[in-house]
Amino acid sequence: MILDIQSSVPVWFEIIPANILDKSTIMSITSDVEKTLGITIDMYDLDAGYAREELFGRFNRNNSTYIDEDNEIRDHTVLIRMPATNGYGRDDLYIQSKTLFHDPEYEFDYEHHTFFGKRYEIDLFGYPEFGFVFVDKTQAESLLREWRTAHWDEWVELSKSAKEWYSVKNGFFVLIGNKDQIPQSALVEYRGRTSIESYFRDSKAYLKILPLKKWTKETVTGKIFHDTIVTTVYRAFRKEIAPADMSMSSLIVHMESWECVRKSDHLLEIKTPNIQVRETLEKLGLVAPAHLDLGAMRKEILQGVPMSRVPITASKRRKAKKRSSAYIPRRKKGSDGKSKGRKRTKERRGKSSKRERKS
Repeated sequence: MILDIQSSVPVWFEIIPANILDKSTIMSITSDVEKTLGITIDMYDLDAGYAREELFGRFNRNNSTYIDEDNEIRDHTVLIRMPATNGYGRDDLYIQSKTLFHDPEYEFDYEHHTFFGKRYEIDLFGYPEFGFVFVDKTQAESLLREWRTAHWDEWVELSKSAKEWYSVKNGFFVLIGNKDQIPQSALVEYRGRTSIESYFRDSKAYLKILPLKKWTKETVTGKIFHDTIVTTVYRAFRKEIAPADMSMSSLIVHMESWECVRKSDHLLEIKTPNIQVRETLEKLGLVAPAHLDLGAMRKEILQGVPMSRVPITASKRRKAKKRSSAYIPRRKKGSDGKSKGRKRTKERRGKSSKRERKS
């Protein structure tokens, strides 16, 4: 999933098999996004599944910059988290850093946690990279305290080196990147991935996006596309009501009794709200309208969205079903080749007119 950096709103998603995480995947998506949306992706925050030799060959300190079509120098920055097991260079970086974990020179605070951070220039598969070593000391100390309380006998039996590792292991992680920056900036940049993670959490928790009861690529894509739109709207609502100290679940409960009736293609009549709805609206600083102009709402919501055609409304569909002329039965040919049916039609019309005159 690709998010806009400023708004954290998705602009693109791609569905790929879980076992295909490589450089070609990234570059093909980058090309598709640029051709389709005219958006250039300059920052890649990747999880451990992409930590592969070919990726480091494509993104490293030697080729982190490029010249765009306007002859401006731009960066292709990459930050990737080393996997907890078989993390290339991870063990070596731990050994280099462990004597510095309690040095205040390398400490900084971020999101109410205290971190250790140190940057190294390293070679990875023969490619020059930056290795950023971090320890979330607040998290590591809290989890160590819980574990030690529950496993005191095991703690006592550990060697000194093992105790040193246990004291940081729940907060220790390594990022590999090609951008020359301080550890704190690298961490802030990487934590931008949490926007995507929280987006998926919202989809799973509130919209039940999983499990997918779909089988073809088209139906799966359609389901996720629908849920992506709904999640975006859901999060926008949640952001709007946050100042009123109201949750989305309570808002839905309070407002579900409020009814409306569609009077026409362009008019929505709003029923008079009850006390609970009125109190909720007052809390949000809103006034209940008597009606809504759907045409005006469409223009406001779709402002700036290119439309390939005018939306088909219900009235247009009804008009399309009406025939412009009266129905004339198809005439069949008899054995002599002459048309039949005209006389019977006239007779039927004549009989009906006589009935009408009698009635």
